[in-house]
Amino acid sequence: MRITRNFASIVLIIAFLLFVSGCSKTLEVNVPDQQISQKSVLRIDLSDFASSSGEHSIFFSLLSGPGRIVGSIYELNAVGLSAGEEEIRFVALSKNADVYEGSFRVEIIKDNLPPSGSVPDFEIKEGSFIKIPLEELIQDPDGDPVVFSLSGEFNEGFAAIRNSSLIVEARYRDRGKNTLSISASDSSGNVKDFPFIVSVESTNAAPIIEIPDQSIMSGDVVLIDLLEFSSDPDDDEITFALGEGSPGVVDENYFLLDTENLVQETVIATVLAVDLKGAVSETSFEVEVYEAPSDAKGTLTVGGNQGQYETIFDAITAANEGDTILIFPGTYSENLMINKSVNIMGVSREEVLLRPDSVDNPVLYFRGVKEFSVENIRIETEGAGINVSRSSGKVANVDISGGRFCMSYSGDGTNLEIQDSSFRSFAGIGNDNALSSRFVGVYAYGNASITVRNSLFERTGTAVNFSNDLKYSIKDSRFERNSIAISIGGNAVGEIDNNVITGNIENGILLNISSTATLTDNIIFGNARHGLDLYLRSCTDCGCGGTTFRGTVLGSGNVFDSLEEICPADYWEEGFYTIDETLGKETGE
Repeated sequence: MRITRNFASIVLIIAFLLFVSGCSKTLEVNVPDQQISQKSVLRIDLSDFASSSGEHSIFFSLLSGPGRIVGSIYELNAVGLSAGEEEIRFVALSKNADVYEGSFRVEIIKDNLPPSGSVPDFEIKEGSFIKIPLEELIQDPDGDPVVFSLSGEFNEGFAAIRNSSLIVEARYRDRGKNTLSISASDSSGNVKDFPFIVSVESTNAAPIIEIPDQSIMSGDVVLIDLLEFSSDPDDDEITFALGEGSPGVVDENYFLLDTENLVQETVIATVLAVDLKGAVSETSFEVEVYEAPSDAKGTLTVGGNQGQYETIFDAITAANEGDTILIFPGTYSENLMINKSVNIMGVSREEVLLRPDSVDNPVLYFRGVKEFSVENIRIETEGAGINVSRSSGKVANVDISGGRFCMSYSGDGTNLEIQDSSFRSFAGIGNDNALSSRFVGVYAYGNASITVRNSLFERTGTAVNFSNDLKYSIKDSRFERNSIAISIGGNAVGEIDNNVITGNIENGILLNISSTATLTDNIIFGNARHGLDLYLRSCTDCGCGGTTFRGTVLGSGNVFDSLEEICPADYWEEGFYTIDETLGKETGE
């Protein structure tokens, strides 16, 4: 193309020379060197730089170099050109003047370009998951790092960007076309949007339901919350029905089987799960009914349409040692003092709520009980939630929002087990106000044993306060946003293992002991003052505490996010802790 243009220019020059032969005037065109960025277009009028040609017009022609000349205008579009320097050669012709051949240089300056690439439209089926590395689709021409963000019209949870990858999880409600746009920003401030469409193909997967085999004593009631053992891949609502010929009944989300007339036998129950679009799944499970010993007791039901009693108090009054009080959904305002071995069991802690009739007394008070249990209930009170005195028992899957104590325990030779439960201070609900350390989640003391497992303590004054001869075990639990997470005092002896302690205001673990505490494999980070604190003057803002720690702390494998979490820093044996500054920053832990 350039050869053809140059050839035409030479012909023009020869013709013009013949036309102006015999002229004697000198024509000069001195064009200064130019600069242009890669994103720009250069336009200059060459005649502005010519010496006087009198009244005659000047004709220009490009000999070599990028760009073009139209009339007297030289034009160069630098988009797509490499950075560097180009020489532009041209000739200028005018009547009665010599032919002038000139040149000038154009410096093309490297410009920072926005990210480039594309994200194609794609299809995905309901219930499917896809991960797309965006760095493979969108790059920066200048090698700058690229940060991605996501916008568009789609349901929350359908799509997200994690670690520079697009994550799409298609659910039933996402079916149809979803309009998304990836915004790619480089470190120079260049931003480019890449719109695309994700089409979700409608499918319908059947619900998933699987119920484990059951075993029960004759005379008791099998009660199963079917929602706990079922799910729908499309997030459809599920209803339940009893299979043909199956024993038992299905009442909304619950399977019930009264074994009063069953003795030493195994029956097979069948339950159907049906979604909104009619897809059905079926599961069968065995119920092994074994003969009750002569002193075995039964189940008394409270509330609902099926309950034998209107109040929990009436059921406890009628109960014998070993009986189970089964509480159907509802809110119950009662203060219950219990001095017999019974099992207090709600059908689900989301549906069974206990509140005090009087905040001056605990909601549940066990006194002198050989063996009790409390399961699947929720307690809300500005006073005491559960008080256990000189009794042994278990508290499982209980949620307590309490006042001075969510739960208190004292005894002599007794045992208490707490598992799968949640504790918070009533005063901290719905606000971020500082909580006094006197608001305690679980307070325990005395010559007794207590175990806390797999539980959550959040927004209490002091989550756990153990002292005075107590033997304790705190494992697999989470302590978050309390004033103090764990406070151990006196000669209490025990283990604190595999817990997460974070976001607490005053202390994570505060040890003021003359005994031994063993800490193993705890993750401690993001606490405002100290994650682990021996009660010494050097570790307190108030100057309180002693000058010598008289207890013993053993253990290993504890992980902190900084040395500032530990006080004093020079007390611990090698291997007791390590530092990981990424705690809570990358994994969200």
